[in-house]
Amino acid sequence: MRDPDTGGFTGQFQSIFQVATNPGRPIIYSGCLLVVLGAFLQFYMRAGVFTDGGKRERERALAKQKAKPQPASEDL
Repeated sequence: MRDPDTGGFTGQFQSIFQVATNPGRPIIYSGCLLVVLGAFLQFYMRAGVFTDGGKRERERALAKQKAKPQPASEDL
């Protein structure tokens, strides 16, 4: 659209979007993917996926309790 006073274009119908290339785009998207996967691992997966859920510690405590001699109960 032209300005009636100057005869130049008014810019009323110009776009504000740009067409550009970014050579670092794969790095940016891979970093975003790592953040999303990290959030998923942190909040949505159970801790038992990567550990035994404390089974080893319970077995050690039970073995330690069995190995410890029980004090004799004395009747008064």
